[in-house]
Amino acid sequence: MFSLRKIVIFFSIGMIVLSVRSLAQDKSRIDSLINFVINTHQNEISDSYLAFQLKDSSENKVHKCGFGASVVLHSEFNQLDENQQKLVGKVLSRPTLDTSIVSPQNLFRIHFRKSGTSAPQYDVNEFAKACDSAYNYEVNFLGYPPPPHDGGAGGDDKYDVYILDLSGLYGYTQPEIEVVGGSKRFISYIVVDNDFAGYYTRGIDAARVTIAHEFHHAIQMGNYIVRVENETILDEFFYEITSTAMEEFVYDSINDYYAYMRDNSGIYFNYTDKAFGKNDGYNLAIWNIFLNENFGFEILKRQWELMRDNNLRALQAIDKSLLEINSNYGFLEALSTFNIWTFFSGHRAESNKYFKESNSYPQVKIKMGTVFSGGEKSISSNINPAASSFICFVNSSNLDSVVVALVSSDIEGAISAPSSTINLKYTLYNYNSNGSFKITDNYFAKLETSQPSLWSTAEFINNELAKDGSFTSREIGLPYPSPFFYSKSNYLNFSLEKTINSSAELFVYSISMDLVYSSVLTVDFAKKRIRWNAKDNSGNKLPSGIYIYFINQKDNSQKGKFVILND
Repeated sequence: MFSLRKIVIFFSIGMIVLSVRSLAQDKSRIDSLINFVINTHQNEISDSYLAFQLKDSSENKVHKCGFGASVVLHSEFNQLDENQQKLVGKVLSRPTLDTSIVSPQNLFRIHFRKSGTSAPQYDVNEFAKACDSAYNYEVNFLGYPPPPHDGGAGGDDKYDVYILDLSGLYGYTQPEIEVVGGSKRFISYIVVDNDFAGYYTRGIDAARVTIAHEFHHAIQMGNYIVRVENETILDEFFYEITSTAMEEFVYDSINDYYAYMRDNSGIYFNYTDKAFGKNDGYNLAIWNIFLNENFGFEILKRQWELMRDNNLRALQAIDKSLLEINSNYGFLEALSTFNIWTFFSGHRAESNKYFKESNSYPQVKIKMGTVFSGGEKSISSNINPAASSFICFVNSSNLDSVVVALVSSDIEGAISAPSSTINLKYTLYNYNSNGSFKITDNYFAKLETSQPSLWSTAEFINNELAKDGSFTSREIGLPYPSPFFYSKSNYLNFSLEKTINSSAELFVYSISMDLVYSSVLTVDFAKKRIRWNAKDNSGNKLPSGIYIYFINQKDNSQKGKFVILND
């Protein structure tokens, strides 16, 4: 038996491929993917098909999702040889099972075996309810379009979910027929494991988060876009970020995503200097949690629309979606803020600040450190594009720790050459040197690198955020809390870029530019803000949606967007 720690190590399909290829350098990526799907289906296929199995054995690990392998093999099916097609066709075709039930809300048909080793080891009726819950949350509440109908392929037009005995795999979403030729959108079905024995989360709770995860893959491939190039899904990390975060949104109390933070070989907290898109995505569910807590769910859906409608890559869509809300706040600023949030985790977690569950997260790994003895001290480093690195100076005279989060927002470099590195030098001073910026009265710093406009820093003195002007939601003028829930807050706060008058005019418009509120509000000089009860001029609560605001103070004005969720 393997230890629980070894069993629950998670990798993306990309990481799986690398590990398999290390065992068989002469095999192609397609061979590695075939090997992976055969190993995960070994309890469901006959000996005659196993005769075609590649001889390398997969590592004995639990993998969250087979999405990447199923999509690539579906895309490359015609390139396989006859034996490979026979094998893959068996594994990645709809199973024939002896029993099915319909979910309580008539949305899903769940197929399974009534007896035998592959029979479900959890309550199928409870799982059927979980399927409906995932649909209601992701489609009815968040507003994503449902997956397209399959034309009765599973017996009717209900979405089909199959329960099989998978080996070390929570589940996967299998594409079938392209919705419209050339659309890169697909009809699909879902397969989930029958028992989740030995997994990080087990039984019905594992089934619940799996359907929340996989159902969003069905939404992604059915309504947005799936692009495969060179036997790889473009931006695979983004698909997994979204689906893994969806587990937390639908089932906040289960927290299966914690597992992806505890594998030292892959967690984001240990490898912030890796190009953003080179992460497996499971380890970055917290990115979408961060975006949602600051900007609301709508920004997440908007990114998928931009990828589909504007043919943008994932990082480009993230950047554009942020700039649509605030023209001064793009991917660079968001990643800078994200670094602040991730820094305050583990023993540094602060109650009611940053991530709500940050005390359960690991510590950010400090990549480089040095002793600062006064005067000046430099650290040189190499970082991948669209990545971050944390470095530390320890002041030998007073034992101050000065931790610096360095951020690169080279999106184009991250897309075209994610393994490339960018050189930089960060110098700390205890005096105001020429070209330096002030951190505190006692510390100044200078960052030297190519394309300095693509870089940002945040400094922490003895575990306290110290740099003036660091990018937090309140300091950049974004309304908070975001999204605004009437059940949780009485006021929506607007941080002011300047406080030049005792009052300010606030104008609020719907997304269709209908004026819903206008008034003159008193400026809170101490907190540099104005407050509004989020009701229209008649005192009524506003419908859920995105709203646009304008603030006028004499010759100064500011504008932006915010989200209201009328719960």
